[in-house]
Amino acid sequence: MEVADRAAVVAATRSMARRGMAYLVSLGSAPFARYELAEVSSGMETHLQDLSGAVAFLSSALALAAGEAPVRSGHLGMLGRVLLVRSSVMGHEADLDEAVRLL
Repeated sequence: MEVADRAAVVAATRSMARRGMAYLVSLGSAPFARYELAEVSSGMETHLQDLSGAVAFLSSALALAAGEAPVRSGHLGMLGRVLLVRSSVMGHEADLDEAVRLL
């Protein structure tokens, strides 16, 4: 493989990682937003799996954001917020500890 080909592969990989990161953030933000909406709305049932799903997707996005300082800080904040909510709802002290560490 020539140097120009390698550079193109690296650039494409970075681009795909950024897109993948954006998709994962969206997939994590949506269930969290649904949980928050259900929490304040009458007639809507909250689902704890929304919080767990949000944590899983946002954690994956954060893993892809290594070295992307401006983007990473936003992901840390969002994941910390979800963990804080999940800790208060489910009583998981480990979630609270992780939220404090991230925030």
